[in-house]
Amino acid sequence: MSVIALKEIIFSEDGLLTRQVKETYDSDSCNSLRECKLNEIGLKEPFARSPEVQHFIYSCYICEVENTQFKTLEEITPYLDKFICLIKEKPSFKDEICNVFSQLLNRVVINFENISQLLTICRKLKILKDYNLESTIKIESFRANYFLMDEVSKCENTYDAHINLLKILKEILGYGLSVNDTGYIIIGNALGFLFRQQRCMDSEPYVEENKEKGLIMMGYIRIIAASAFYNNILFEEISSLFPDDIQLNEEDQKIENLDGGYIKPFIATMIDKDQLEYAQFPISTKPSQNSNIISYIYEGKYLNTKACIKLYRENNPGQGIFLKAEREINIYEELSKYSSDHSFIKYYGTCSYVDIGNIKNLVLVMQWIKRSLSDYLLRQEPIEEEKLRTMYGELMNSIIFMHSKSIYHLDIKPDNILIDENGKLYIIDFDVSVKEHNFKTKTITVDNLVAGSEGYAHPAIQKAITENDPKFLELYHKSDADIFSLGMTFLHMAILDSFEKGLNKDEKIEDLKQAIAKVRYGWAKNVIETMLQSRVKGKITWKMCLPLLVQDNKTVEFQPE
Repeated sequence: MSVIALKEIIFSEDGLLTRQVKETYDSDSCNSLRECKLNEIGLKEPFARSPEVQHFIYSCYICEVENTQFKTLEEITPYLDKFICLIKEKPSFKDEICNVFSQLLNRVVINFENISQLLTICRKLKILKDYNLESTIKIESFRANYFLMDEVSKCENTYDAHINLLKILKEILGYGLSVNDTGYIIIGNALGFLFRQQRCMDSEPYVEENKEKGLIMMGYIRIIAASAFYNNILFEEISSLFPDDIQLNEEDQKIENLDGGYIKPFIATMIDKDQLEYAQFPISTKPSQNSNIISYIYEGKYLNTKACIKLYRENNPGQGIFLKAEREINIYEELSKYSSDHSFIKYYGTCSYVDIGNIKNLVLVMQWIKRSLSDYLLRQEPIEEEKLRTMYGELMNSIIFMHSKSIYHLDIKPDNILIDENGKLYIIDFDVSVKEHNFKTKTITVDNLVAGSEGYAHPAIQKAITENDPKFLELYHKSDADIFSLGMTFLHMAILDSFEKGLNKDEKIEDLKQAIAKVRYGWAKNVIETMLQSRVKGKITWKMCLPLLVQDNKTVEFQPE
């Protein structure tokens, strides 16, 4: 459709088919350009001596390049400057042009094989930073993360290797790409190298000390850290060992377009602390082990609207690690865009401040919903069938949508779902969630603990929690974890107070079968039985579960493997 829309502009007198174009090419030539191949367009290009005629020819090129379905950088390189010229010089048609340009760029970028190809296209496109190429930037960011992790795995502990990787990271950030925790890994590894080179630990240095290259490394780290919200204790400690006025060359001092480039995307919506009102005491308090942070939930107000205020506060000045809090805020902000269609809460914004004692505070402000699904399930009467079906569908579709965005909750349970007075559901508490493009990898640990809650967690996670043995983390995918936990939540919703904690354990399979037998509706039994088969790694997908919500299939006996 994008090419069709652009062609309508190209061959319209209100678009690019101007009088000058008609004077340059006769009617037959103009009409033939609709179907011309690239080499045929090339034969007509020498006659395009004025900007108007050039724009017409360049737009013909872009349509045919997209139709040709080129997939490599080499194939589109001859046309890139023409496309960039067209976008810059025809702003009135930039949306239609950028739509087609984005499609062909996305197809090419996803096929890149190394970081050099990605940097080549980024260098070309940096002058288009203010144009509508968001989808391309997202794919570039995804590929940047992939390639950077490959470079990290190959990086030797030498000055030159770390300097080269820091240069690449700085350049990628300069193009407005978001490289998530990969940037932290690169900086952390570089700091660890300098820490050992400075003989700050018992081990011998990796290589012979080179003070000049050490200064260059720290210069890069400081530039990136200042521009990308990076800070931790090790950075401060090692940075203090180097002069404050490290001089790099002028080009290395710059990072362009940092409005979009972060080591991890964080806090795009900032609000004023003075616009918030807190209750005197928090509703709940939750320490975060090994992060030196405590989180508090308050009932409050934002701009005179009732709001939920989540405060992350470090215990000791300068020692709080806010990475998990930042990740949770990112997820809330992203999902909030889809709150009208899915079970996501509205995110209002974030502020940060330092209070008396130099203690850092980070504040997340979001929609206030008073009642949790846990409270709702204390009811005595079973949930009416069609209402239960609607609730199941609402939650399942929302989590499927989350997975399509590469977000995995990893702690689904009634306590982490809210319900308003109209019966709408809201998924909350993403403090152990991850954003990961590969659903087949095991879940990460959070604060050195396994993510998940007793009674609802995937059996492999339950074993890892109970036995404190990470070997069980190899027994499931992240998608399995969310499917299973939602299945246990559905069971709780179906049988109410007959639900017992511990039914997710392997040794409780017979008790689980008896609990499922209490489910009143055949379709609900089928949904729950199918979802709980995800205890077997990779066996169940959402495509297998979703159709069961609208089928009244005959219930089959639950046979966990």
